[in-house]
Amino acid sequence: MGRAGRAPKQAVAATDDDHDDDNDTKCEGCGLGDDEPNLVLCDDCPRGWHVYCLRPKLPHVPRGSWSCPRCAPAATGGGGDDDAR
Repeated sequence: MGRAGRAPKQAVAATDDDHDDDNDTKCEGCGLGDDEPNLVLCDDCPRGWHVYCLRPKLPHVPRGSWSCPRCAPAATGGGGDDDAR
């Protein structure tokens, strides 16, 4: 029965590890999840990019909402035509 008491501790450790994995966003440009202060997250999808992996590069992580290159054309393409009329 002593071993049964250890199982919940292992489950708690696995839960902690799973929680850490949820925060591991990888850059769509280079595939790395390092340098988090320079990793910008898209507000329209679950993707992230380092500011220096984007083309053109961003000088810093923008304040406010930001859309990645895959989402930005869809956001601007539809709304721009309606606003111009």
